Amino acid sequence: MKKRPLNLDLLIALMAAGAGSAEAGLLTIGNYDDGNCFPFNCNDTGTSTGISIHYQQIYAASSFLSAGSISSISFFDKPGVSPNVLNGNYSISFSTSPNTVATLSSTLANNVGADNSAFFVGALGGSIGSIFTITGTPFPYNPFLGDLLIDIIVSNQDLVPNNTGNSYFWADYTGSETTRVYSFVGGPDALSVGTGALVTQFEMIPEPATILAGVMLVSLVGHRFLRHQRCPDNSFRMNA
Repeated sequence: MKKRPLNLDLLIALMAAGAGSAEAGLLTIGNYDDGNCFPFNCNDTGTSTGISIHYQQIYAASSFLSAGSISSISFFDKPGVSPNVLNGNYSISFSTSPNTVATLSSTLANNVGADNSAFFVGALGGSIGSIFTITGTPFPYNPFLGDLLIDIIVSNQDLVPNNTGNSYFWADYTGSETTRVYSFVGGPDALSVGTGALVTQFEMIPEPATILAGVMLVSLVGHRFLRHQRCPDNSFRMNA
């Protein structure tokens, strides 16, 4: 059987890589050093009606490898108690924030970017496994344009105050990659800005421009390979 040139095998490998470039990848942001229960695992407002918490978390653009669409987010249960998300109505949106991890504002409206888009709106709650995943409408995010903000408004949440049997998610208290701000009426921490943000895993789908760049690279390599194979010694030229 005739062997294919080594360069052809390389070309086929590159084409396979280009074809797979549209696959989603997982990226986890935050360093787990303790747990936290806001906004999914505890309700300190004293009521189960109305808005339970308005929570925002910001992620450093430098933590993202490239632009892409966020198709799902996941949070990790801290072992020790039965993992559970409080029943309630959750409205989740993403935007490119005008602020940064270091400059998150206590005025929540000032943190929301012009490209704010709904990601998930609906009911959540109940027992979960070690990882809690929310899938929503993909949000196109370009880290070159600024830090990423998630905005979560929870209403009619089960009344389960902190330290009363609630569970916790992994949280990052370093403040280097992500910080948070939240607000609710009543409770011991009616407004808080700072660390304790949730470690978050993002499922990212590469943007079309990234995929196109990969296809163009494969095409360029293929074009040069074919030129080399067809005309190494002018074998396609007609004799005079």
